Amino acid sequence: MTSDSNVYLDYFGLRLKPFLITPDPAFIYPSRGHQQALAHLRYGLGREGGFVLLTGEVGTGKTTLCRLLMEELPDTFRLAYILNTKLDSAGVLSGICKELGVAVEIQGDVNGLVSAIYDNLLCAHSSGKHTVVVIEEAQNLSPDVLETLRLLTNLETSSTKLLHILLIGQPELLDTLAQPGLRQLNQRVVSRSHLGPLDKKDLPLYFRRRLKIAGTERPLFTDRAIALIYRKTGGIPRLVNLLAEHCLMGAYALGKPQVTTAIARQAAREIFATLQQPATRKTRLGVLATALVVMSIAALFFAFLPGLHVLTGIREIRDAIFVGDIATPKTPADSSEVVDADSGQMPPQVQSDMPVAAPPGPQSVVAGEQAMIEQAPSVLPGAYQLMLKEWGVDGVVVSEKHLCAVAEENNLRCIFRPVQTRSDLMAIDRPMLVRLFNNSDGMDIYYVRAVNPDGLLLANSEGERRLPVEDALQQMDTSVLWLWRPPEGYTEPLHPGETNPELVAGLIRWLTASGELEEAPVTGGVYSEYLAEKVRAFQAANNLHADGILGEQTLILLTASDRAASRLNDVED
Repeated sequence: MTSDSNVYLDYFGLRLKPFLITPDPAFIYPSRGHQQALAHLRYGLGREGGFVLLTGEVGTGKTTLCRLLMEELPDTFRLAYILNTKLDSAGVLSGICKELGVAVEIQGDVNGLVSAIYDNLLCAHSSGKHTVVVIEEAQNLSPDVLETLRLLTNLETSSTKLLHILLIGQPELLDTLAQPGLRQLNQRVVSRSHLGPLDKKDLPLYFRRRLKIAGTERPLFTDRAIALIYRKTGGIPRLVNLLAEHCLMGAYALGKPQVTTAIARQAAREIFATLQQPATRKTRLGVLATALVVMSIAALFFAFLPGLHVLTGIREIRDAIFVGDIATPKTPADSSEVVDADSGQMPPQVQSDMPVAAPPGPQSVVAGEQAMIEQAPSVLPGAYQLMLKEWGVDGVVVSEKHLCAVAEENNLRCIFRPVQTRSDLMAIDRPMLVRLFNNSDGMDIYYVRAVNPDGLLLANSEGERRLPVEDALQQMDTSVLWLWRPPEGYTEPLHPGETNPELVAGLIRWLTASGELEEAPVTGGVYSEYLAEKVRAFQAANNLHADGILGEQTLILLTASDRAASRLNDVED
């Protein structure tokens, strides 16, 4: 295959290379995970100072998402960007000073650096400026440096904090923050989110969006080729881009108008042989040995516990070990892909290489899980059942993950949102699940039926109780969960100029109900610029990014009048 990656642009009718691995916000695909993470970041920067946390595995798009956030910040925000995190406290503080243009007489003096930063923040605050420090690769920060950063967040006036610190890092950062010595910092995190790989169903949309931005709406990859790319990469965007770029070069070299499975398979062999082969055998033998040892111990352990299904326990441990092995894509034998012709349909055998257990539905709880439900504290399924019942769904669930799986089976989505104040609770304005710390250093899960002047009305299988709002906020975990039913026609964010008759008809109805429209325009199902302007006004009025894109956050607010669930204020005592 040719080494010149520019030559295929004219051949495929492209203006730009669609699969560069550089973090270009223009190419970002707004998956549900990315939308939720971006909403958490916006929320965190809208709070009064403190830490904002974004974690994710290597290559999942953390930097790209951060760049998008930085681009949309208003001029009232100042930005300090720190890339080198293998420094001591004085080094990181010096970097912040350099980014903010703070002159420092003595380098290496931590107290002097903090004092200089404080003076600079006060000056910026008096000019109406907000300051954000963004730290990439934050998993490399030592506990001492993190504690120094926490002290920076103490800088304040008599009425407000002066600094936001956005920590971007790999999941190891969470382990560091969980250390007892950093519990004060962990409590200062006002918003946290985690980016995972793209879902299998997202990948065709991901390809379509990137190719469209690059200059073509022609499908340059067959459905089966995209399915194979997902198998080889696990949905990690950086690996997807790397492999897709190589595929286009291969198709060009062979004079093919599309990337087929044969081309994608050959490209995967070349890419992953280079990236992965030297350590693959050793890594897999180590994982296999660990799995066998853990599963053997588990078998002995579960054998002596009455009421628990031995195979269920082993299966869960097995899945936990192997599902996490995303960073090393598998390249299995191609016996299941003998046919090179592409029918345009995904064959039944083309599935993800990663063995993921199917989420249990309300009727698919196996014997071992049923025993767990019967023996577990009744508080857990009680709260979850109350949430599902609100939407007319019957089912017994044993975890938050199980709840979301059952919800998805019934065309519902789990929505997570950070909560810090009474205003945050009222802004959600619908029944939700909250996690409250109890006196035993554990957590109890409650269904919130109402929020009123007397406090929160909480319920689970033990009954109902009232809790003053301030007490609840002190005990509450950082985020709450509620369910939302996407409107008819919604599968992905709708951009101005695109056509979606069902969603546009609903949009007109919602805008009319909210008073944004006086009479319904005739658009032929096209999301017109006139409607987009109305949506931008609605977004701005509701403190959303006014981009005119009909995404999940915008639709949640727009569809308030259509939702099946009651509002928090609707509940009478």
